[in-house]
Amino acid sequence: MPNIGLYDDEGRIRGAYIYLLLCRDGDGPVYVKVGMSTDPTKRLHSLRLGCPVTPRQFLTIRRPSSATALKVERALHSGLQRWVSSGEWYCVPIDEKPEFNAAIQSVLARHKQSGYPNKWEKVAVQPLVKEAAERKKTYQRHFARAPSRRDFLLAQR
Repeated sequence: MPNIGLYDDEGRIRGAYIYLLLCRDGDGPVYVKVGMSTDPTKRLHSLRLGCPVTPRQFLTIRRPSSATALKVERALHSGLQRWVSSGEWYCVPIDEKPEFNAAIQSVLARHKQSGYPNKWEKVAVQPLVKEAAERKKTYQRHFARAPSRRDFLLAQR
């Protein structure tokens, strides 16, 4: 897995994260998923699979615990109601981007924590998408050569 700044020196995920996944095709609106995860790269992989619109950016803010990250996530959901599309997804027309960003900054300003800056860290989406595609090809090659489940069950008898 590429080092994208989410891991400590021992390779463990640091803290919990609030994330924004920004998706857009062509000149349409930006779709934004707001969430919380203790493993944002894994979450990005699962979101990418179910997203019909092209992922463009993945942003994270670290918090010391899941409880504090969850408080910020819930506050963001409340503060972004104007743009809600479905569940935790928001539809933002390009001309409303400044208001959307201001709403996010307003929520973050109310949830400052010492030692945890309210600055979004960009996580490169393309290397993760490429890695997922390569992993999928590897699995497909492996399972194409593997004996079928029926053969496996017969071998166990």
